[in-house]
Amino acid sequence: MIIIQSQTSEDEWGNPKEWTMSEILEEINRDHSEEWIDYDKSDWLEGWMVWVEGDYHKLKCWPIYGETT
Repeated sequence: MIIIQSQTSEDEWGNPKEWTMSEILEEINRDHSEEWIDYDKSDWLEGWMVWVEGDYHKLKCWPIYGETT
């Protein structure tokens, strides 16, 4: 289970919600150039931490050892 908290306004964060791996990968891999090599299930956590974490979303809970469903 992967739980994400999303920003609802400049100073407020919504309730944490469960995201699917597809939703997470879509968020990590969006809005990049054609040369971009997509992150996948094997390296999603690295991609999240580099490109997403803290900007509009916060990772609240994720599987140990990178396992996903």
